[in-house]
Amino acid sequence: MIPFFRKIRKKMADDNRPLKYMRYAIGEIVLVVIGILIALAINNWNEGRKEKVLEKKYLESLLIDLNRDRIQLSWRIDVLEWHVKMRNYMLKNVEENDIEKSLDYYITLGTAMQYNSDTPTYDDLKASGNLNSIKNKKVKDLMSLYKSKLALISSMLYSRDITVKNEYNDLIYDYIDPQFKAYWWKNKIVKDSVKNFLDSTNYKFDFQGIRSDTRIEPKIDRIIGIDSELIVWYGTILKEDIDPTILVIKNEIK
Repeated sequence: MIPFFRKIRKKMADDNRPLKYMRYAIGEIVLVVIGILIALAINNWNEGRKEKVLEKKYLESLLIDLNRDRIQLSWRIDVLEWHVKMRNYMLKNVEENDIEKSLDYYITLGTAMQYNSDTPTYDDLKASGNLNSIKNKKVKDLMSLYKSKLALISSMLYSRDITVKNEYNDLIYDYIDPQFKAYWWKNKIVKDSVKNFLDSTNYKFDFQGIRSDTRIEPKIDRIIGIDSELIVWYGTILKEDIDPTILVIKNEIK
């Protein structure tokens, strides 16, 4: 093989064609380099396309998570606002309150309305160190702020909320059978005739006892105060974090 190339080189030298040989060699090198660059460009384009497909998948999953969060948060706001509204109603219409509304109010008021965000997509990305798969910085910033606000609410309000409501429930159980409260949540018998149900069972509900116990009203007022704070916080999160993030993600997916 070597003698063969020596013959070609000697012939080109004899024919005084070294310049043509040099041009040919350079041309071959250029073609190889161009081929490598094209291959790298295709590979990078393919990798970029895969990353965009993966990012879109993450964003679509995150959008599902946030819409689920939005539903849960909106439901809690509705319940909390109902607590405040019913408190005013109960104060103004003590003698006119029907037993269904009274029972529903006194039972649900003692239920902690803690809200826990359920965003496995974001949580998994953050825990695995793959959060950079989402290129849109605004999405990541909004999600980080959203989680930070929830952590702040948890440290400021939830423990106080649970403590006050546990104290309230301890008083309420003197007038409402705890077993009936569990039955209430399980079957939601507010849709039926509560009075008839109570009359036909041994479950206890002493409405007059609740109204005459002077310890209960201050507990209710403390609960309403915390619930009012939660309404403000939850409403702020909904308007400033969840809704804007959903909008940004929808625009990014388009």
